[in-house]
Amino acid sequence: MAAVDADSVSLSSTTSAAGRVRASNIVKLACIRDGKFPVLLDFDQNAPLAEIITNICGQWGIAGPEQYSFKSDDTQKYITEKTRHALRDGAVLKLALSPGSLAARFVSTIAGRDPNEKMQALQDLRVECKDSTFGNKFAGHGGIPALAKVIVDSNKSGDKTNLGFALSSYGELFAHKLIEAETLPEDFVKMMLQLTRSDNPTVARSALKVASLYLRNASKGFPMVSNALPVRYIVDMAAKASDAGLHEGCLAVANGIIQCCPLSQVQAVYQSLEQHRAVESFNIRMAKALEEHRRGVGAAEDRQCFEDSWAHELSAFQQLWLNRLFDSSRTPYSKEYEAELMSLKKHLPEVEEERDPRRRKASDSGQWTRLGFDNPEDPSSQFQESPGVLALNCMAYFSRTYQESFVKLVLEQLSRNEYACPIAKTSCALVTTLLELFRIGQPPTEKSTSFMPLFYSSQHAFREIFCVGVQLACKTWREMEAKAADFAKVINVVRKQLEHVMLKSPEDQPRTTEELKAAVFAIPYSEMQHIEQVQMERRQRALRESEPVKLLKQKLRGELEELVRAQKLARLSDGAWFYPILKGKIKKDMRFFCTLSPNYKTLHWDDPVTGSDNTKPKIHQLSHQCDVGALKQIFAGNDVPAIVAKGKKLEESVAPLVFSLLGSGEASLEEGLGFCARDRAQAAVWLDGLRVLTRAQLSEPESAEDLDILLSLEMHLRLLNLHGVHVDELSPVVPPLPADFDFCEEQADSSA
Repeated sequence: MAAVDADSVSLSSTTSAAGRVRASNIVKLACIRDGKFPVLLDFDQNAPLAEIITNICGQWGIAGPEQYSFKSDDTQKYITEKTRHALRDGAVLKLALSPGSLAARFVSTIAGRDPNEKMQALQDLRVECKDSTFGNKFAGHGGIPALAKVIVDSNKSGDKTNLGFALSSYGELFAHKLIEAETLPEDFVKMMLQLTRSDNPTVARSALKVASLYLRNASKGFPMVSNALPVRYIVDMAAKASDAGLHEGCLAVANGIIQCCPLSQVQAVYQSLEQHRAVESFNIRMAKALEEHRRGVGAAEDRQCFEDSWAHELSAFQQLWLNRLFDSSRTPYSKEYEAELMSLKKHLPEVEEERDPRRRKASDSGQWTRLGFDNPEDPSSQFQESPGVLALNCMAYFSRTYQESFVKLVLEQLSRNEYACPIAKTSCALVTTLLELFRIGQPPTEKSTSFMPLFYSSQHAFREIFCVGVQLACKTWREMEAKAADFAKVINVVRKQLEHVMLKSPEDQPRTTEELKAAVFAIPYSEMQHIEQVQMERRQRALRESEPVKLLKQKLRGELEELVRAQKLARLSDGAWFYPILKGKIKKDMRFFCTLSPNYKTLHWDDPVTGSDNTKPKIHQLSHQCDVGALKQIFAGNDVPAIVAKGKKLEESVAPLVFSLLGSGEASLEEGLGFCARDRAQAAVWLDGLRVLTRAQLSEPESAEDLDILLSLEMHLRLLNLHGVHVDELSPVVPPLPADFDFCEEQADSSA
């Protein structure tokens, strides 16, 4: 973009005068064009685009405004009547040839005879085709057949430069659904599939993109693509991919094969992917790019990979690969899984009674009890409902892969008695948690770019995560000193611990099982509580600072402030005893009573007296009174006239308790009626209560705190009401006190 010089900027005639409130339909923009001075304009969202373009062309002296359009200088996409409302203040627009004019020029050039012009046009076309607005115009001018001819001719002549450019544009147009897959000639498709094996990365990358799109959109897509690009070849190509584009293309084809294959072949596809170790192969290039992304080195394309289509393909493959576990999570236990169940018992540590052959049979149920089964007499019943045999499979994987950790975990629970964590029950709940966390059984979302680098580290990533999770659950159980009744609470905490680590951006996530274990074990229960508290405060702060809440608070504040002011007057009418201030000294051996009349119109007080009788005198017994209208001024702390005249400052602990009242009609008021409150709460109530009488603003921090509490309560009540939660007007009935307070904890029956 050209620099915007103050002397070179011309303002649009629609610019509003200084100080005038800008209309909501006006957006402050800049418009640029090569060789022209930038223009700042008030972009009227209600005016037709053609009219605004005509005005700009007139300022720059450009003829034929109908041949021009606006493009975003940031995204390089055309601004249309549909997209114009996304423009915000500060955006920069570029005046460019309209998509129709540009498309006609491109079609003419690529069909022409000048090789240099054709190559430059094909190179520029790749960028323009990313915009669907241009793509539609290009297709309308016969650009797609012209582009297909360039692809065929370049392939025959061996011109890989033009072939790569043309294929890239063709893939973008295909992605915009401007190419009808069913109408593509079979020979053209076969040529395209053959080009995926090209030694030119640009050609291979673009051909893979076209192949993945044809696979998803043509009825013959699966048989043609899967035969030309078998799983073995795709996996091998991904492992050797030299850049992100090739890797993305391999992933896109693999994802398409999984999604488009007939149901009868799904398991065969998964088995082939597993046999050729697809997960680890896809990890090779991804791990390298991830490391470069962390260090900020490598190709720009690779550094941006986790925010674009490559990240989407990684996310989609992860989801599809995990979804193969869904069926087993819905499969109940049967005899064919008995070997896995028995393998758990095989890896259990022996205890004393199991070494005696005569007692071994009787101890079978005890073994299942140690593992935390709900029904030790029939452990298979634990796997009859979801997550089914998937939970059994995960437990068996843990017991044989991490046998030492498994034995340690079981032995640790043996010594904890009623505080033991039920491993089997916890395992089932943990598998259910992971199924929910990874959305297993749900199709990949169209725009998701979130994936786990850890998933690509192992063919059995789900089971590896389970192994870490079950150890974490037992650790958290111990830290929480949980019992059976706390089971759901523990599982909820474990879920949050896993989410805190695994839902970060890919570059910040653990990449191996060891890193995952270190990360989640570094978050003890106490730290998780702190994290939850911080997150809750952040959410509440965001809610408080949201515009709708601010507007509602502003509306409620006036009403609630009146409530606080009324409460202060009510407290004044209750009356209170004070220490008097006589000749600049606080007389704590004396006191006087002051009160406000019930109609809030007259202030009454008595002369100071000695003694400790706290009985409130009747209002007619008080010897002094003054109409509220006669009150003039309130002084507080060291500003009290009697204290100032004395020339000494009050102690810090006493100053907040002292105030005086000036008025007319009474000698004591004219000299300044001095008060010293018993405590700070009393002083705050009376100071702001007297300010209400003199029509002054509430100034004490205690009043501001009261107002904030009322606002918070009112906002919470409004939110509860918004969510349909009914709050009773009457408080709940308090039950009577028990006969005595002799309580004891009931011990769990160890024989149960």
